[in-house]
Order: sequence, then C-alpha cells, then structure tokens
Amino acid sequence: KAAQTELEILQRLKGSPGIVQLLMPHNNNSNNNNKSQQQQTSRLEHRGHVVFVFDFMEYNLRDVLQKFGKGVGLSLQAVRSYFGQLLAAATHLQKNGIIHADLKPDNILVSADFSHVQVADFGSAMDTSLQQQPTPYLVSRFYRAPEIILGLTPTFAIDLWSLAVTVAELFLGTVLFKGTSNNDMLYVFMQ
Repeated sequence: KAAQTELEILQRLKGSPGIVQLLMPHNNNSNNNNKSQQQQTSRLEHRGHVVFVFDFMEYNLRDVLQKFGKGVGLSLQAVRSYFGQLLAAATHLQKNGIIHADLKPDNILVSADFSHVQVADFGSAMDTSLQQQPTPYLVSRFYRAPEIILGLTPTFAIDLWSLAVTVAELFLGTVLFKGTSNNDMLYVFMQ
C-alpha cells in the first residue's frame, strides 16, 4: 500500500522541478486489458519488493557534506544554490498538495557535477486532501518538526522545518538539533 501511494505521488509530480523523476513503471491508462495490467504488475515487483527506476544521481547531500564540508559546512554559495532549488521543489510540492514528510540530506540527491539537487524518497509522503493521522515518529528524528512530536496534524510547515534544519546543517557542517528522543528534541529546541 505504501509503495502504491508513493507511485501515485511520483506519477502526479512527473516533470516537476527539483523532484526525482520516475522512469519506470509507466502508468499506461490507454490500454486497460488484463494482459497489460499483468505486465504492469510484473514490472513493479521483484522477489516481493516493489521496484522503482529513477535517473542516476551519484550523490546525496549527506555524501556532499561529508566530502566537502565535514565539521565546517559547505560554502555559502553552494548552500544558497541548493537552498534555492529545494525551496522551488518544496513550493511545487505544496502547490500539488503533497507533504514529503521525510526531508533530510539523505533524501536529497545531488548530480555528479554537484550543481543540481532533487528531492527523493516519497515513501512517507502524504496527500493533504486525505485525512491521515501520522505517528509521533514521522520524519527522521533530527529533522522532525515540533508539531509532529506534539501529535498535531501535519501541514506543509513540517517540510519547511525539515528543509530549514537541513540547510542549517549544510552551512554548519553538523546536525542542528541532536536529541536522543522526542522529549529530548523538545528540550533541545527550547535550549
């Protein structure tokens, strides 16, 4: 079910700037016979796992940070470039009613020449038109917004929080909030 939701979201975002592009499977609605549907299913699963095919992106932001900014952060020019691209992608998600719900350096892919970034991994993404009640463990801990920890209904603001924390990490070279639990995260925020 989660893979089907991710597939639907990725197909809905096809051609969006700053969003990883799904190459396969293709959703061919023009031919709805059983044979076509069986082929679609066989292309989607391998040994009980759902398979998506994307353009190859050599790095993610965590790799880039380790390679060029470990402990000191990236240059202001690089942070500004990545932040602009990520804001454009986040704005596009908001316009399409999608909350990514797991933005972090590991889920932001970087091109081989380090000039372009793309948001990936929509496995936790939510459609804002559907009433979905998340767990207080939605979003990776260091990038989790206070409203998620407090059990409030998620809005686009949780992605903005995660994006801001990610950009701060790129600039500083270290994780901004290093709590060990939800309660500790709240304490670290207040400090």
